[in-house]
Amino acid sequence: MTDKARRTSIQIAGIEVEAFQMPNGDYVMSQTQVARAIGLSETGFRRFLKENQPEPLIDKGLGFDKLSVSTAAGQIKAVSIDTASDFWMAQAFKGNVKAQAFVAACMQEAL
Repeated sequence: MTDKARRTSIQIAGIEVEAFQMPNGDYVMSQTQVARAIGLSETGFRRFLKENQPEPLIDKGLGFDKLSVSTAAGQIKAVSIDTASDFWMAQAFKGNVKAQAFVAACMQEAL
């Protein structure tokens, strides 16, 4: 029997977001979950990944942390919380108000 990631909700800086908990206890998010957390579509997140990595690194599987995760619903392309936070920060700098609030809450919690 293969261990699968479990869909759950987590609190990031007091804001509830959907994520997957890996069998080892780590959390990852689907590309859709990352984008929806700040009111965007998955397309925006995919564009971010493509624009922020040199193509040769993507082809070699290097760059942002992306992994395939087995869930009850099947395989998903997941990203680490660190990669998600990079996207949220980039969107905050571009003027996304939800991303700005999210990043500000994360910074306040860290302090």
